[in-house]
Formats: sequence, structure tokens, C-alpha cells
Amino acid sequence: MSILSVGFRSAVLVCAFAVALPVLSLVYMGLVPSWDIWRHLIQTILPTYAKNTVVFMGGTAFLAFLWGTLSAWIVTVYDIRGRKIWQWALLLPMAMPTYVVAFVYAEFLEFAGPVQTVYRAVFGFVTYQDYTFPAIRSMGGAIVLASLVFYPYVYIFARSAFLAQAKPLLHSGQVQGCTPFQCFTKLALPISFPATMGGVLIVLMEAIGDFGLVSLFGVHTLTSGVYDVWFVLNDFGTASQLAVVMVAGVFALVLWKKYWDNKNDWALDGDGLVHRVSPMRLGTAKHICAVGFCICLVGLGFLVPFGILTYNAVVYFESSYSPRFVSFAFNSLYLSLMSAVGVMGVALGLTYAVRVYDKNRLVNACVHLSRMGYAIPGAILALGVFIPFAYFDNWLDGVMERVLGMHTGLLLSGGMFILVYAFVVRFLTIGLNATESAFARIDADMDKSCVLYAGGNRWYCFRKVYAPLVRNGVFLGAVLVFVDTMKELPATLLLSPFNFGTLATQSYQYASDQLVEQASLPAVLIVAVGIVPVIWVSKIIDTRK
Repeated sequence: MSILSVGFRSAVLVCAFAVALPVLSLVYMGLVPSWDIWRHLIQTILPTYAKNTVVFMGGTAFLAFLWGTLSAWIVTVYDIRGRKIWQWALLLPMAMPTYVVAFVYAEFLEFAGPVQTVYRAVFGFVTYQDYTFPAIRSMGGAIVLASLVFYPYVYIFARSAFLAQAKPLLHSGQVQGCTPFQCFTKLALPISFPATMGGVLIVLMEAIGDFGLVSLFGVHTLTSGVYDVWFVLNDFGTASQLAVVMVAGVFALVLWKKYWDNKNDWALDGDGLVHRVSPMRLGTAKHICAVGFCICLVGLGFLVPFGILTYNAVVYFESSYSPRFVSFAFNSLYLSLMSAVGVMGVALGLTYAVRVYDKNRLVNACVHLSRMGYAIPGAILALGVFIPFAYFDNWLDGVMERVLGMHTGLLLSGGMFILVYAFVVRFLTIGLNATESAFARIDADMDKSCVLYAGGNRWYCFRKVYAPLVRNGVFLGAVLVFVDTMKELPATLLLSPFNFGTLATQSYQYASDQLVEQASLPAVLIVAVGIVPVIWVSKIIDTRK
């Protein structure tokens, strides 16, 4: 075995360990609990936080599943006006961060907002006691808004399943005398249910890790609890214990999904191709309902909040734009770029290792282990990252003080490195998916030919053959990581160095201070960056062959 081969495998092991380190540190904290803390948590905040988390996750997942599957069936089967536009427009809410939607609708629907102001003027009401209006800052409001942002995850899986199965399902339903809608409820929905569970799992992961929306709406979940206990109460130990509870919940979700997949292997499998269905015409009333449903989803999930943001950004541009804003924008771009480069560099190396050592169980296990970071909510991942780095900084500071009589301070836990590291761990799965898809298009016979031609020099094969062929996949993966880093809020809030802000943290801080107009300009930039990859995802679904 060559030195290069040993070094390559060692690098894979190091990458896998680095990605697993935050989770391992949280597990360590869970193995040495303080029972006094647990007794206090159980008697005070834990039951409420856990109940709110379960209700928020369950309600969001249910509405996201309902809206995602129904919209996917409509644009796949029916010939509605603007059908080609709706196919990609229904994905646009995915570009909206939940905390942005939260502060826009909170300002828009509250007592002093335009909706209630017009409502009072029309019906002659004067005070809040004169009428009843649904409270937007509530559990119900949080669930509705979160589902408006997260339903595209279900839509992606559902539409892929319908494109592969709609044609045979419609044929079977017509033989049985079913209407197209009955085909959806009796055939398509049950059969595609296991496939759409992938989207539901992502929704559950996003819901359990959401911080901005629930904190702005005053809904106390485990994620907001970790932040409050760590920063407000300055109790790092209790925050760690809450994080352990969340990690257990996340892995329970992953195991549930795996069990569901194994149990439901009877589902129809498409052949991976897009089967063009001749779109069916609807009656006037049904056509209006179908188009209206799509308008509501896209309008409420994207057009209304983005329109309000754009209006505020233009009207209040002078009060929002400043040298500090320019600094935050630069920080966001720099951080996102560094994270994208780091993620794609690690992903490219791991994917190539699997390609070279495809039968090595240790290498494959390490790559699978590297995926777990995406399943951990940002706030919990930040805590898991902070524990080992803070421990290392304190240890090094103590050693340097004893040996040289000097303090090193926070070398790692107080700088940019820890933040970029956290994003690499968080979004490595996105990079792996992109690079694996790119490598899958390269014929396996090319490996042998390249190795023979290069005399066994794998580095030459990678540099001259594979790198040019996977370039587009790597670029697309980098774009997705760049956008997700721009939107990420919890990890950025918890791990940012002092006096370091981003567009996401600036927008959230302004919104927390009820300065919605000033929060709009950074929010517009974040959303605008996320629109392009969302449209690209839609094209991938339509052209998959």
C-alpha cells in the first residue's frame, strides 16, 4: 500500500471524525449529567418546551404534507392556466427564511398593521376589545407560516413521485371508474406516501431546528430554550442538557424514517424517468379553485412577504443603508464563500475516496458518518462545536500561562474558523449529494482506463479527468451551500466573533427590536440570492432522465 493511499484514507478518517466531533461532544455531556439540573428542568421548563416542540413539528409537517402533495398533483396532472410557471413558482417560498416571513407578517397583521387598520375602518371598530382577530404571534400562526415556507420540500418529493407514476396511476384509476381527484386520494397519495416521507422528514428537521420564527412569535421550543438558557441565563450546562434531548429526538426521527422505508418497500417504484402526462382539463369552477390554491401558496409564502420587503427596502433605503450594512453584507458574502469552498473541497475528497475505495467498508462508513451534521439543528450544532473548541482554548491558555507566562485567549472559539467549521459540518450533506450525483454520470470503466494510462497515479486521474467532468456538479453544490449559509441564523448568532454581524443576524436583530423597515433591506438580499437555485431545482425535477 503506497504512502499516498495511506494518507488519503487517513484524511477520510480525519474528516469523518471532525464532522462527528460536535455530536460526540454533546453525547459526552449527556453521559455526565447533573441530576439536580435534570430534576429542575423536568419540574419547570422541559415539559412545556417539549410539548411546544412536538405540537409545532406535528402541525407544520401535517400542513406542509397536505399543501405540498396537493399542489404537486395539480401541476402534474391538470391543465391549469400558467401551469409551467406554477411548476417552478411553487418552490419560491423555499427561498424565504422563516424569521423573515415571521417579522413581515407580524408587522402586517398586528393591531397597528394595515390589515387590522382597514378592518377597523370598514366596520367602525375603535379598540381591540371591540372585535376578534386571530393572533399572529401564537402557536397557530407559527405553524401556518412555517408550513408555507417548508411545504416545497414535500412538493419536490411528491412531484418527482407523481412524474414517475402519474401515468400508470391515472390509467388504473380510469379502468376502475375513478375521477382524477379520486385517483389522487385513493391511489396516488397512498402509493407516493413513502416517497413523500423524505420531504416530511426534512420539514420535521427544519421545524425542530427553527429558532428565528419561534423566538419572534414567543413560542418556547427546545431550540429557543437552548439559546435562552445559554445566553440569557448564562447557564452553559443546562443548555447542553437540553441539546442532548434534541439530539435524541433528531436521531429518533432518522430511525423512524429508516424503519418507515424498510416497512413500506411495497410502494411502486418508478423507473427514474419523467413520464409526460397529457394534462387534463378542468371545469370552470374546479379550474378557478386549482389556480386559486396555487396563487394562495405562492402569494402568501413568497409574493406578499417579498413585496412588503421590497417596498420597505426602497422607501427606507437611506435609513437602512450605511457603512455598517456594507460591512454586514461583506461578512455574509465572505462567510458564505468560505463555507462553500470548504464544504465542496471536503465533499469532493470524500466522494472521490468512495469512488477509489468502493469496497472498503471503513471508508464508506466514514462518509456515511459525515452526513449526520445536516440532521442536527443549527443551534444544537453550534453548542456541540463550541464545547470542544472552548475546552481546547482553555487548555492551551493554561499551558501557555504556566510555560511562558502569557495568555492566548480564544484562538479558535472566538474567531472565524469555528463558524466556518460549523457550516462545513452542517452543510456537508448538500456537497456530498452534488458530488455523488456528478461522479455517478462517469462510466466506471473510465477508472481502469485512466489508472492504466497514468501508471496508477490517482492524483493525475483526479486532476486531469474527474475534475473537469464533475466541475458543473461541484459548482451547483457550492451555490446551494452559499445560499444556505446566507440564510443560516442560529449557528451564526451563537458562534459569531465579537463585532461580527451578517445580513441574517442584522435582519433578525432589527426585527427583534421592532424595526421592521430597517430589517427589510438585508432580508431582500438574502431572499434574492436564494431564488436562482430554487428555480434550478425545478428544472432538475422536470428534466431528470
